[in-house]
Amino acid sequence: MKSQVVVHKYGGTTLKDPRQLRNCGENICREYKSGKRPVVVVSAMGRNGDPYATDTFISLAYAISPAPAARELDLLMACGELVSATLLAVQLQELGCAAMALTGSQVGIITDENHGNAEIQAVEIKRIRQVLEAGIIPVICGFQGVTASGELTTLGRGGSDITAVAMAAALKLDSATIYTDVPAIKTADPKLVKGARPIYQLHYQEILEMAVEGARVIHPRAVERAMADDIRLVITSLTNGSTAPTEIGPRHSTGKGEGIIRAITHIIGINQYKFDL
Repeated sequence: MKSQVVVHKYGGTTLKDPRQLRNCGENICREYKSGKRPVVVVSAMGRNGDPYATDTFISLAYAISPAPAARELDLLMACGELVSATLLAVQLQELGCAAMALTGSQVGIITDENHGNAEIQAVEIKRIRQVLEAGIIPVICGFQGVTASGELTTLGRGGSDITAVAMAAALKLDSATIYTDVPAIKTADPKLVKGARPIYQLHYQEILEMAVEGARVIHPRAVERAMADDIRLVITSLTNGSTAPTEIGPRHSTGKGEGIIRAITHIIGINQYKFDL
């Protein structure tokens, strides 16, 4: 199974409309028809303001109460991934690829009881193996799990990345591919810096520092889990053209042709100065 199974995670911006959804489906079906067995993890569709984005669901609760209960917020926030997984599974079926949408609970993602920021304790992969062996593509709701007592939990902001890494580790794979709206990690935010260049290789610690300091490419906890389980992360997009993806792993870049500064990140409204004396 290890040589055939691949984990794909699709971010919300890659699923935000019917055209994007079809592009994702076609990419997954190509992998499937080539003999691979994709395990797909999805985020909620779109971003804040879009109908099924997580922040949109949160705003509905806060319009009613200034302090919604954490348990009920988790149930509400998990809806976005359920919509994404269901629609992508339907799209895959329409393209002729057998697929099944599954919640975090259904695939055995067991967490602690920290609603809103739960930690994965275990992944029970019996159901996933059964689905794969039946020739079906599992489309998993990222960002969510279940406690030992059956309560739904969410993993915190960017938690779908954590789900993807946890699934790769549980299936004993050596990598997971994260599809975003950019073909590779850049030296700066390309929306702010037009000349930002792609970075093709990063060490876990480098991307961890970038993520903590404001780079919104991958969740820091996902990087920490990947580093602990020795899972390589490949960051790419469906429209990468001639741009190679970014690979995150245990090896440092050779530095050949690169400057001392690898990348610049930012958090709006905060200035940080770090001196090595």
